[in-house]
Order: sequence, then C-alpha cells, then structure tokens
Amino acid sequence: MRPWTLLLPIGLLPVGLLACGDKAGGGDDTAIDDADGDGVASADDCDDENSSVRPGAIERCDGFDNNCDGQIDEGLATTWYADGDGDGFGDDANGTEGCFPTEEHSTAIGGDCDDADPRVHPAGTETCDGRDNDCNGQVDDPSMFDYDTYYADTDGDTYGDPANTTDACSQPAGYVNDDTDCDDGDATVYPGADEDGGTGSGVADGVDNDCDGAIDDNLRYGTGADGAQSIEDGSFADIGGACVEVWSVTDDQVVVSDAIDFAPGDRAMVVSLEGRPTETDDVGRWSLIDVGDVDTSSNTITALETVTGSFGPDHEQLRSHSVALLRVPQVTDLTVTGTLSSDAFDGDCGGVIAVLATGTVDITGSIDLRGAGYEGGDQNNSHDSSGRSGNSIEGRGDKGTAPNLGGGGGGGGESSGCSDCTGSGAGGSHGSVGFDGDSSDDLSGSGGLAGSALGGNTLVKLHLGSGGGSGALDTTGEDGIGGAGGAGGGALLLRAATINVTGTIDARGADGETGCGAAINDCGHGSSSEAGSGGGGAGGAILIVASALELAADTIWATGGAGAESAAALGVYAGDGGDGRIRLDYDTLNGEAAGSEAAGTEANAASAPNPGFSASP
Repeated sequence: MRPWTLLLPIGLLPVGLLACGDKAGGGDDTAIDDADGDGVASADDCDDENSSVRPGAIERCDGFDNNCDGQIDEGLATTWYADGDGDGFGDDANGTEGCFPTEEHSTAIGGDCDDADPRVHPAGTETCDGRDNDCNGQVDDPSMFDYDTYYADTDGDTYGDPANTTDACSQPAGYVNDDTDCDDGDATVYPGADEDGGTGSGVADGVDNDCDGAIDDNLRYGTGADGAQSIEDGSFADIGGACVEVWSVTDDQVVVSDAIDFAPGDRAMVVSLEGRPTETDDVGRWSLIDVGDVDTSSNTITALETVTGSFGPDHEQLRSHSVALLRVPQVTDLTVTGTLSSDAFDGDCGGVIAVLATGTVDITGSIDLRGAGYEGGDQNNSHDSSGRSGNSIEGRGDKGTAPNLGGGGGGGGESSGCSDCTGSGAGGSHGSVGFDGDSSDDLSGSGGLAGSALGGNTLVKLHLGSGGGSGALDTTGEDGIGGAGGAGGGALLLRAATINVTGTIDARGADGETGCGAAINDCGHGSSSEAGSGGGGAGGAILIVASALELAADTIWATGGAGAESAAALGVYAGDGGDGRIRLDYDTLNGEAAGSEAAGTEANAASAPNPGFSASP
C-alpha cells in the first residue's frame, strides 16, 4: 500500500508549524541578540561586530580588545623604532608601541647610538675612526687599540704644543704628532723658522722664532747677500764695507754725509767713535740696523726698526761728535789668505771692521787693525816743551803730562838749560791702564802720566785703543824731535756660523817712536838725540761670535804697543800701552763646549790678553 500525503491549502496550516521546534501553546523565551555569532549576546560583547572579540577570548596582538577587559593587546604589543640609517637597529629616542612595523618605525631592535650612521650600532665592529661603532659608550675603545698621543696645533704651523695633548689611534683634526712648538699661538714660531719671522728682511723681531732658546740668534750671521768673498790683500771696502759720518739720528732715520754706498736690504752699524770734552758717556755705543730705504738726495737712510741706543747727547745734532755708519758686508763665506785691513780712524771714520757670514770665515792670513785706533800724540818739535797726550774718546790730546782720559799723557817738559832731561810719553789705556813714561832726570824732567781704563769686558761699548803720549824735546840749544806716541788698536766685530783662524786677528796698539834728530827726522829708528820717546798705543777691541770657533794658539791679539827707549838716556823708556779687550762667544771652541774649563783654556791659549768675557751665542 503506498503512503499517503495530506495536502492542505497553505492558509489552512496550523500556526505552530511555522516555527519548527516551538512548544505547543507559545514562543521560545531563551533566544539572544548576537550579531557577530560568537555566542555572546551583544549586551555582554564589547564588540558584537567582531567575532574575535568577546569576554573570555584569548587576547591577540591585533589592535583589538579581544577579551573585553578594557585593554588592547595588553602585554603583547612590540616597541618599534625608527631606523634612519637602515642598519636594522633603531633609535631608542624614537619608538612607538604596536603589533606591526610601519614605514616610520620599522625595527623592533633598538640601541642605535647614532641612527644617522650605518657604521654605528650595537652589533657594529669597533674600528679606530673616532666613532663608538659598537655603542658601548667608548669612542675607539682603548681596550681594543694602541693609542698615539697627538699635540694641538692651534696656530696651524704643523708643529704641536707639548702642553696640549689628546690620545687617539688616528690623528684628530687640529692635532699633529709633533711636540716641539715653543709658542703655539704664533705661526711664525716653530723649530727651524727664520728668526726674522719669515719676512725675509733679516730684521730682528725680539722673538725666539726657531725655538732654540735664543732670541734672533741666526740673524747675527746676516743674510749672505754679498756672497762669498776672498781676500789676498785688500781693505774693508774691497769686501763691500763702507764708512760714512752720521749727522743725526731720529727714530728710524739716519742722516749721513753720503748715502751712496747703502741700499735697501743692507745691514749697517751705527757706532759712536769719539766725543768731546765732558761728553763721552755715549762713546763706544753701537747698534746694528737693517736698511729699508735710501734717499740719496737727502742722504737719509730709513731703517726697518727704530734705531736703539744713545750715540750722543743730542741725536739730532751729532756733527760735533764722531758717529759713523758702516755698511756691514753680509757674506756667505770669507777667506783671508793675505791681509784684510781698515783705514785708520781719522776723527770721523775708520778703525772698525764689521763682517757677518752665514757660512765659514777662514783666516790663514791676517785681519790687521794694529794702530788703526786713536792716534798717538804727534811728534814734538817745540824746544823746552812737553809732548802731547794721545788721542782718546774725547778727541785730540793737549800738550802736557796729564792724561787725555784714556789717552796716554804727554812727555814731561824740561827746565831751561837742563841737558838730557827729557821726559817720555805714557802708554795709552783701554782694557787696562797704560804705563807712565820715564824721565832721564827726575829732578828737572818728568814722564807722561797714563790715563784710565775704558769700557767693559762685555763690549757693549766698542772702543778703539787710545794713543800713547809723545816725548818731550830738549833745550833750545839742541836739535831734535820728540817721538810720536803709538796709535791705539782698532775694533773688530766678526760674526759667522763657523770661524777658523790659523793666521792672526791683530788689534794691537802701535809702538811709540824713539826721539830723533831734527835734521834726520828718523824717529823710531834709534837716532841719537836729546828728545823724549813716545808711549805705546793701547790695544783695541775684538768681538767674535761663532757657533763653531776654531783658533790656533797665539792668533788673537789686542795687547798694547811698546814704549820706545829714550835716545837721550839708555834705560829710560816711554810707557807701554795698556791691553785692549777681547770677547769670544761660541757654542764650541776647538771642539770644547762653551762654559767648560777646557774651552776656557783653549781661549786663553789663543788670545792676548785673555778674553774678558765669553758666552754661548
């Protein structure tokens, strides 16, 4: 039998059939409002549109409060850091919390101590480059490298300040690996610098530019502009020297008698050679100047510096004094095989040689200044009269027995009718006092009196040797001429890097003359007469400066000349001249260091008299 099916019109179906499962008699009161179908009613769900969000859900890092506890991604968010240099490590100061990286905050690893340099990060390898490559707080970690010490070069002269250092494994900017700069605030000061401050002028600037402990020391040897010179027999002028009168000195200007021999770049020496009575305090003072400009129309020389020192009581009027300006040759080397001499002092110029040499001065011949200083008293041809005192720092001497300051006194006068009573002249004085003259009869005649010593051993004043006095002449009835006094020695300033002397440097005073017969006028050659003899001139001044000085024994002379024996009476002598002054400055003398006893012994063996002063340049 086939099953049957009851077919009813839809409108006749029981209402309960429309809700399958409903109980008979009414609706289901347990139904809930759950829009996202997560089984939690919307009233209890903190986000009923997201099925991953409901109370009791597992919190996930998704930007939602999955478990509806009021916190989003609690305990699950990551800190993301900006990684500006792309090295995978971020800047701790630029981070944000989140579940996912962003373009701005792309790495979860922080600790980058320089996010602008990809060579710097916590995993970096420390290299000596002035960076903290591994971000451990130490730049160029000293535990990993051997540091060098570098010295600040503040003035940029490439030489460093030993008192301003830093340690680094490579040279920092502004530092050098040299520590020999003695003034890091002056770019003209460093070892080996020119002592003129790099101007090329050769002008002293009062600074130890080359850091050798001495100020303007190399300038003492000049520029070498006159080249190498060799003299067989010649004068100071033959090697470029010149001497002119100074008429006035005003600040940096020197007005001279003739400026034709001078040119810009020259070194010149201002020296006061002679004063006048009561005005002698400045005599002997000298100064080296650098010529900047020469006006031959006005004979005005402008120096590159103010002319220092006092050369007379009135600098604007020096014509009454003998102040000279010497052109000082600046040679590279000087060789003297014969004789290098100077004109004798004539009351205006002469008597002085000054030379600067950057290289070597080699003297196998002689620098001859013997008798080139102040003249002795001239021959006496006036009967019954004393001789004349020798010239000295205040000028020409007078007739009489009294000394002319440092000059020797004249020979004594005679009493009328006294035969063979002539007095002889005294020796001139300089470094030491000369000797008085003798008389053939002390009751009627008298010898000349020696003057006083001049200057000092440092040769701050460079004096010429004073002249000896001349002899007296006998009574009217007898012919004769009183012998002239010997002239004093001249003065030498010689500076060179190296000086070798196997010849001589001679600044001795000249010997006095023997009195002579008037008809013969053969004074000084033993002529028999009734005239007194002349005293010897004083030795001059020698100032030598060299880094290396080589002197053979008995080569440097500044002793006084001998007083002549009287022709009127044997055994009666005029006075000998006093010694001059010698100063030797050197680093080594014959290989011995300055200041050593051995060097002093060598200096004394070479010099007569012994040097009164020595120092290291």
